[in-house]
Amino acid sequence: ELTDLNCSQAGIVQLAGIETFSALSGLKLSGNQIVNLEPLAALSQLTELHIDNNRIRDASVLQRLEDLQILKLSGNPDLRCDSIPRPRRREPLDLPEQCR
Repeated sequence: ELTDLNCSQAGIVQLAGIETFSALSGLKLSGNQIVNLEPLAALSQLTELHIDNNRIRDASVLQRLEDLQILKLSGNPDLRCDSIPRPRRREPLDLPEQCR
């Protein structure tokens, strides 16, 4: 079972099919062109998610990830600040500049 996946700087635009990797606890998607995070809702075991430097506008779907502790969102200039979930985490939240 795959538990950690690093797809940073991979030219990813869509996350369709990511739900296949249901055992993921760590996922790095930094530096892509991702807009829609809905497919991540199926990854209930995620504890660490790096989605900085993408094109995300709405992060509210991440509220469903109850085990999420580390969330990196900086570099998403169109992200609505009111959509950012406030999960329990050990590290400070890494927010886009407009949301600090």
